[in-house]
Amino acid sequence: MAIASVQESGSNGQTPGKITTIASKRTTMEVGDCPFRYDTRNETACETAQCRLLDQLTISSVDATIRVPRGACEACVRRPVEELILDHPVFPSLLYQRCESLLDSPQFANQMAANDLNRLKGRRASAEAAVFAQCDPSKPIHFLPSCDVILVANESTPLLIPSIESLCDQIDVAPFIHLVDTGTAAESFDAFSGRWNIERHRMPQGTTAFEALHSIIESLKTPYVAFQSAYGVSEPHRLSVSVRALVDRGAEMFATPCSGETEFPVPTDSDRGSVRKFGPSTVVMRRATFVDMGGVADNLAEDDFEFFHRVVHEERRIVVGETSLVQLLAPGIASVLRRPPNYPATRGGTLKSLARGFPRVPAACDVVLPFFGHLDYAEESLQGLLDQADAELVIHLIDDATPGDTTSFLQRWSGHPNIRTYRNRENIGQFQSFNSVSRFFETELAAVQDADDISLPHRLSWAGQMLRYSGADFFGGAVELFGDSQNVISDGEGRKTMPSISQGPIRRSVYPAKSRDYYFAENPTAVFRVSTFRELGGFADFGDRLQNRASLDTEFQSRARFHGVRFALSRDIGVLYRVHPQSATQDNVTGWGTAPRTSAGRQFVERCKIFERGPFDPRSFGSLDSIPAVTMRFR
Repeated sequence: MAIASVQESGSNGQTPGKITTIASKRTTMEVGDCPFRYDTRNETACETAQCRLLDQLTISSVDATIRVPRGACEACVRRPVEELILDHPVFPSLLYQRCESLLDSPQFANQMAANDLNRLKGRRASAEAAVFAQCDPSKPIHFLPSCDVILVANESTPLLIPSIESLCDQIDVAPFIHLVDTGTAAESFDAFSGRWNIERHRMPQGTTAFEALHSIIESLKTPYVAFQSAYGVSEPHRLSVSVRALVDRGAEMFATPCSGETEFPVPTDSDRGSVRKFGPSTVVMRRATFVDMGGVADNLAEDDFEFFHRVVHEERRIVVGETSLVQLLAPGIASVLRRPPNYPATRGGTLKSLARGFPRVPAACDVVLPFFGHLDYAEESLQGLLDQADAELVIHLIDDATPGDTTSFLQRWSGHPNIRTYRNRENIGQFQSFNSVSRFFETELAAVQDADDISLPHRLSWAGQMLRYSGADFFGGAVELFGDSQNVISDGEGRKTMPSISQGPIRRSVYPAKSRDYYFAENPTAVFRVSTFRELGGFADFGDRLQNRASLDTEFQSRARFHGVRFALSRDIGVLYRVHPQSATQDNVTGWGTAPRTSAGRQFVERCKIFERGPFDPRSFGSLDSIPAVTMRFR
């Protein structure tokens, strides 16, 4: 790549009218040597200057009122040109702010040609995407955390300005601030017009912070959301500490004590026998958790009180910090708490039916169902998929080289409008079958379906809703184990007898903590964006057919985690997981304790060491582009 700029004056030793090109070989240079740095006073040591590259990319003429700090120039010239948009720490935000400023100017926009205006909007979108990618807190530690913040105000007060300023001044984090005016707060909000990370919303008087979040959930930028009191200020490191606590502890909610307001007692995640108290205005939680719980309950003046008790009842992981990170400036805003709601017992542990919920949108999804024998199990799996509600499915039914003749079985299903039938020329296993058939995908989502499991009717619809409203890329839910009374299940550490009906043990997906939880999303429930699957390079290839039946799902989700993929994990039971002696984790070929599974486990551990060290190309660990065309259409 090469970037050219026309120098219109002789500043910095450049000839007027000369086209200066920086080739892709360039690595570093001095600030004074940058051909794009321009100052009317011809002083290379000036603390601020014009950037002609910004002018060129934003199709704007030189404007002496828009200047770039010298520190930004120093950071810029240390990086190759190739990184200006993708990985540069400074330039994307400068470009975004410049585009935003110009597009917000009616005079400038009215003077631009339609093509130039569209080009500018495109560059703003690219710069914004680069900023969000840098700010993704689900990525490894070298990425800057980010968090949406909800602040609701009914009137302009002397306390409102410092409250908002404390959010703008957060360190080691990128805050995306949502100012919600429910009355006459516009005067204070006007002081922050034009900020690239502030959005304003107008809502009816009496709207609570939780109701505001429910209304704008789909437009949030990050996987995390915080609440800010209009009468308090946040410590500069509040958001960074809170998001890091969620990531490091694998928690769904983080909060700290806050004097001057009602404090809610909750059991801590580290010691269920103890109780800690936190202030509602200090809460930071996962956006996906709010969605999974169905959002806010209707017609409750104390909706935060109700929501927090629902979190406790559902036994979600809560971390309460030791030190207060929010200072309330207005005394006397605490209220008397009601008694906790009397919630009904639920089999799955979720109470989202009591909440307002979100508009249902039909989910379109490709589902991959490979089978190897056990046609009776595959038949039940197919029926579970065909019974899905509010979901438009394309089912890829793959005979993975089953011994014996399966022609009649495939012929019977090949005429169904939602089913595509295939045969593998050789047995390659579930995960390589998924890779191989992915070239035939027809929708934007893809789901795993084990041939011996049964999907419950709401599984794929709920996965689609979670991905949509949480802005995530990878969904995982809960499974309920079932099997014959004579069957036993091994978890790699011991064995236990299984019940004969589906009211068996429940296994849930959990957000991974920093030092554990490599397998954290139940693979039989997995649904992910096709674009994410391809970006990751698909499932891995451990070099052996039997090893490829073991640990590839764990490797895939760990690779996704350390690459920065956003996860939305639900407590809902979406799949009945069949336990039987012939399953890949239980048989004597690839089950726990066998040589193939042990060898695959060693490969997985070595890969995780690489993932944890920092940035890596996930496609180099996937086998999507290297697998031969083994899966063929059945005719």
